[in-house]
Amino acid sequence: MESLFNDQNYVATYIDPYTISQQLFKLAGSIQNTDLSGKMSLYGIFTPWYIQCGPYKVNGGKQPYSQRYLLRQLINDADSCFQLEHPGAQLRYGYETCLLLRKLDAYKE
Repeated sequence: MESLFNDQNYVATYIDPYTISQQLFKLAGSIQNTDLSGKMSLYGIFTPWYIQCGPYKVNGGKQPYSQRYLLRQLINDADSCFQLEHPGAQLRYGYETCLLLRKLDAYKE
């Protein structure tokens, strides 16, 4: 919000940061389907990694942990493959965009 507004009191009183962030992010993605594509971008007001994968407080700060189940499953599957007489591998395909592990225990609940 600091990059968009110079009066933080105004923001605190009249602006819902979550709603405006969501709307601006959707708008930023939609521009590529218009005549403005390549001429302007709104992505510059966002830090992409932080918004999509980081502990961004507007989206609840939970994104780094959103794929805990997937991470547990990958580790368990790999461990079970290593225990086989003839170790193998499992292939996984998905749309998981954020799989982070800051510490070894980050995937624990």
